[in-house]
Amino acid sequence: FKSGMSIWDIKTREYVLMLSDRDFDLRKDDYRLPWAAWKSDYVLVYTLNDKIMELDLLDSKNNQFFSVRYPFHSASNDGKYLMTEDDMNYALWSLEERKEILSFEGNQNTKVVFSKDGRYIAFNEFDNAIDVWDLSQKKQIARYVEDIERFKAFTFTPNSRSLLIDGKNYSEWDFMEQKKLWEQGKLAYAKPISFPDNGKYIVFKVYGGIKVLDRKGNIVKEYSGYKGRNALEDAIENEIYLEPLGLASEKKKASQFTRPIFGDYQIFFQGNDTLIFQQDDVQVICNLRKGSLQKIINQQKDVEEEILFQDNTIDEKYMSRDV
Repeated sequence: FKSGMSIWDIKTREYVLMLSDRDFDLRKDDYRLPWAAWKSDYVLVYTLNDKIMELDLLDSKNNQFFSVRYPFHSASNDGKYLMTEDDMNYALWSLEERKEILSFEGNQNTKVVFSKDGRYIAFNEFDNAIDVWDLSQKKQIARYVEDIERFKAFTFTPNSRSLLIDGKNYSEWDFMEQKKLWEQGKLAYAKPISFPDNGKYIVFKVYGGIKVLDRKGNIVKEYSGYKGRNALEDAIENEIYLEPLGLASEKKKASQFTRPIFGDYQIFFQGNDTLIFQQDDVQVICNLRKGSLQKIINQQKDVEEEILFQDNTIDEKYMSRDV
């Protein structure tokens, strides 16, 4: 919020403090808060336009900030590195060293992604080339070049060893070995959404459906139309999918929450273990690994209902009622 930021204690659900622009004598029209991360249990690091702020909740005398070039663009998961950008000029900062370690001029097609473990960053300074940098070594370790006008998208795989690249075709490129592992021509504009069975498969959301590939690039399962839009993916033991109308195995209890409860709900958030549906002010939180509902939250009525099931199944009243 332009007027400030609230900090809460999650365990006690108590309000801790409100941080406003006046705390650091900043102009109110400059106040933006696009990123924040905890450096420790009591030290919060966050961005204010072209400043990096450090807030000590135990001792305000330790509060400090330093200036960076350009406003916030993206950050590594561990909060150690920050990319800033303005008018397609990019600068990468080490928050621990408080110094700029990389800068380049991009264009309207430039994309920047960090690996999940925070060790690497990939970006396309030029339209047809992707550079991979090792952040600890502060140097480029690989470059992928393709004879195309631009890349549609690219992202790291969970093991932080390869990139999924949507170029002329969709491919997986091992930047450690600098070799292409597979290439698939039927995945244009696909979006990888999970890596079930410990990364043995990749689930892609495609136009009008879902496709599952093995790590050799072969399409092993495919859903389109109604099933594709509503299929839920997860690695529950040997199962790749939670299908919308029930599993094709004995693990049917894991699919009970998919219908009819969420017929008109949209997916609000999706992670490896959690799926959140939302319609208007109501959110429904599901545990994909257990195949059960966890919570129903009605934000409009300020109600949060905890739902627990010993056998991870859904009671009939929740299957039939209007959430």
